[in-house]
Amino acid sequence: MDSDLAQATYGDMPHLASLDYDLFEEPWEQSDFKKAWHDHQNIVIRDKKKKVIAYCFYSKNDEGGVEIIRIAVNQEYQLKGLGTKILQFILTNEKFLTFEATLRETNLAGQLFFKKLGFKCIKQLKDFFNDTHEDAYYFFLKKEAEKPILI
Repeated sequence: MDSDLAQATYGDMPHLASLDYDLFEEPWEQSDFKKAWHDHQNIVIRDKKKKVIAYCFYSKNDEGGVEIIRIAVNQEYQLKGLGTKILQFILTNEKFLTFEATLRETNLAGQLFFKKLGFKCIKQLKDFFNDTHEDAYYFFLKKEAEKPILI
């Protein structure tokens, strides 16, 4: 499959919202995507018809590392390496040494995905999400030079 990384455009917002709605129990609204588009960096992967099939929003955090805000892959394309391709790009191209992600307690697929890439769950955040009062897990990765390592 031809899957080049690109930056999202404003015209991608409806596709991002639709993909999010299909994947998450608590999907973002289109207004959430507009805010994320302005506040964070992003990467998308499009299919041959130029439809977004995967995306990630991320930003520099207050400690000088990278926070993965949201990552999603269309169900038809899951387990084909697209999420890994996106995160490997961020891990190798960003000049940061620490990376973090906060995941819902019920997002088991996400937890396994981040663990596969070397992230370690270092704490549980009780009653973290305002919308559901669900707990969250905080995942962290520290890398040295070009090789990610666990801490």
